[in-house]
Amino acid sequence: MPRDVTAQALERQGLVLLAARLAYSGNLTDEQIAQRVQRSRKTVNTWKQSDIYKRETARLAEIARTQNANVLLRNRDYRLEKLQDRHDRLLTVIQERAKYPELAKVPGGKTGALVLEPRTVAGEKVVVAKFDAALFREIRDLERQAAEECGQYGEASEDAGRRGSVRLSEALIIYREIVRSKHGSD
Repeated sequence: MPRDVTAQALERQGLVLLAARLAYSGNLTDEQIAQRVQRSRKTVNTWKQSDIYKRETARLAEIARTQNANVLLRNRDYRLEKLQDRHDRLLTVIQERAKYPELAKVPGGKTGALVLEPRTVAGEKVVVAKFDAALFREIRDLERQAAEECGQYGEASEDAGRRGSVRLSEALIIYREIVRSKHGSD
């Protein structure tokens, strides 16, 4: 008794889809694919011209593009979260330093921008208040890196600057809000 035509069509469609998936993986030759689906290489080559095969490879390519984009976004989000964390910690250092009683006696000491540095002057040990350029350089570098990650640094940001751009600290706040809304936390 002959097989049902619908069953044959479904079997053929399944084999075409399987061949497309095997080909898209990029790990097998046409000959190996033909062996896996138990058809001739000529048949597999004919299938490659079919709409089913073309749609399946296009679908797989779109899935791969989406997954790659998601991975890149997650990596970018992770980098921005780490930059934000380091930025916050450095700002905490400044805030805590501003409360330090010894620095409060020095002009500018309440800003948190100064650091006490022991020195020997004329054989006598003294403590000198000094601007912490390294800390502020690190903060600036973190802000620049965050701006670059967000596409807000360079030629494009110069154009934005002429129109009135967002300050980096504001951009970081906006980013925090975006992250919180994604994760559903306050």
